[in-house]
Amino acid sequence: MAGSIARRLTVSILPVACLVLATTAGPAVAAPPSRVVPGIDIVPPGGEATLAWRVNNRDQVLLFLSGTIWQRGRYTDIGGLGGAFTGAFDLNDAGDVVGDSDLPDGSTHAFRWRQGRMVDLGTLGGPTSNARSVGANGDVAGRSTLPDGSEHVFHWRAGVLTDTGIPSGFTSAMKVNARGQIAAHHVSETFSSRAYFWDRGVVTDLGTLGGDRVTVTDLNDRGEVVGFATTATGDIHAFRWRNGRMTDLGTLGGADSRANDINNRGQITGSAASATSSERAFRWENGVMTDLDAARGTQAQTGGSAINERGDVVGSRTGTSATRGVVWRRGATLELDAVGRETSQGNDINDRGLAVGLTAVDPFQPTRATVWYTRR
Repeated sequence: MAGSIARRLTVSILPVACLVLATTAGPAVAAPPSRVVPGIDIVPPGGEATLAWRVNNRDQVLLFLSGTIWQRGRYTDIGGLGGAFTGAFDLNDAGDVVGDSDLPDGSTHAFRWRQGRMVDLGTLGGPTSNARSVGANGDVAGRSTLPDGSEHVFHWRAGVLTDTGIPSGFTSAMKVNARGQIAAHHVSETFSSRAYFWDRGVVTDLGTLGGDRVTVTDLNDRGEVVGFATTATGDIHAFRWRNGRMTDLGTLGGADSRANDINNRGQITGSAASATSSERAFRWENGVMTDLDAARGTQAQTGGSAINERGDVVGSRTGTSATRGVVWRRGATLELDAVGRETSQGNDINDRGLAVGLTAVDPFQPTRATVWYTRR
C-alpha cells in the first residue's frame, strides 16, 4: 500500500530501452476455505458515503470525493476553502489529507489538510489546481493551470509550489513518495501517453515497452514505479521501472497484465490474463508472478487492488453468481462480506489488516462505503 490513484477507481471489478526479465509462474498458492469477514457500513452525518477510498496505519479512512474522514466510528469534516465543494483524494500515515476545494469565486484550488487546518496550495499562475497525492513527509503532487492555459504537474513542499515541467493536459495521474520524488503520466489528445519521473528538478522519461501508451499507477519510497504499457504487438503488460530501466513483468500465460500497487519491499499486485484468458490477481516478487487464487480454480475473474507492507493483497473475485472483495494473506483467502448486498469490493488495506472499499445491491445501484477488520 504505497499510497496508489488510478489504482482503484472502479465500481465494477476488473475483468525504447527496456529490460525484459523472464517472468516465471509461481507455485499455486494453497487456499483453505474462505473465512468471511463481517463488514461495517460507513454512513457519515448528513448523507451516504459511496466509497471508502484510502486507509492509513492509524485506521483513518478517507471517503472518496468527500471532505470526511472516518476513524473507528468517529467522523471528521475537514471543511473547505469557502466554496460549495471539497473533494479529498489521498492521505498519509500522519493524517495529512490532500485534494481540491472550491473558493467563494467558484475557482478550484489544491489543498493540504493537517490537524484541523486546511492550507490553500495556490496555483502555477492559472485559476485552477488539484492535489492528488501526499507523501509520508507531507509533500504534495498535483496539477495546475499556467497563465497560458496549459497544465503542468506540480510539487509542493513547506509552502513552495514548484512546476515540474511535466505536462498534465488532457488527462494525467501522479504519485509522490517520502523522498519528494514524483511519478506521473500524461495522455495526449490522440490517446498516446508517456510517463515521467521527477527528482529534485530533473525529469526522466520512463520509456516504453515498445508501444505508444504508458500508464503510471504507483510509486514507492524507494523510487520504484509501477503501471502498465502497450507492447509492440499491442498487448498491455505490467511494468516496474527502477533506476532508469523498465521491466516487463509478463503475464500468467495470457496476453495482458496490469500492475496496480507496489509496497516498499518491492512486492507488486495487479491482474494478469491466464492461459484461459481469465483475469487473475497476482503478486510479483523477485521476478516471479504468482496467481493468488490458483488453488480455488481458474473460472473466476480476480484482481489485486492494493498490497500492504506485510504482503497482504486486497482485491476482488467475480464468479458466476456474485462479486466479492477478497484479502489474500500467506496462502489464506478471506472473503469480504457484502453486508446483506450482492457485491463487495476491496480497494485498500493497511498494515494492521483494515480493508476498505464498497458494497452494493447490484452494479446499477448506489454503492456504500464499507470497512472490514480482517485481523480480528
